[in-house]
Amino acid sequence: MQSFGCRLYRVDPAGAVELLIDLDTGPASSCPNLAFGRTLGGWDPYKLYVSTYGDLVELDVGVPGRPR
Repeated sequence: MQSFGCRLYRVDPAGAVELLIDLDTGPASSCPNLAFGRTLGGWDPYKLYVSTYGDLVELDVGVPGRPR
């Protein structure tokens, strides 16, 4: 499996598409993992955490992740 680029989009219920983050350039151009915070250890459930091969990006999406 190969991963090229890293773009995350929000799609609302009406179908409108919004680009949230574009990490398609530089050494952090792949996003091998992402997850919502789960409140444990200070990880905010309203934020999406996106890992790249060189960084961790915190993205406020305004809605909580699925409860566990």
